[in-house]
Amino acid sequence: MRTYIDTSVFGGYFNKEFEIPTRKFFIEVDKGLKNPVVSDLTIKELTDAPQKVKDLFNKYQDKIELVTLVKFKIYYRFLSLLATTFRSWINY
Repeated sequence: MRTYIDTSVFGGYFNKEFEIPTRKFFIEVDKGLKNPVVSDLTIKELTDAPQKVKDLFNKYQDKIELVTLVKFKIYYRFLSLLATTFRSWINY
């Protein structure tokens, strides 16, 4: 399943409050159950991140799909429309 993640997911790996769900997410990535998607903005933000966060990104770089913000906005709008349509079918 394609899953959009931002900079906070990489940082959450090292944060006590978010450590457990974040590490579970990356285990699912390792198993091929999740396909992480990041935007070009996330890449830019990671340049200022602590080294251990950069190292985590680099570890998974070959499994991460990069999308531009324009492409992501179009994809997000499509999913929003799909969800709205699906909800209307359920309530019909």
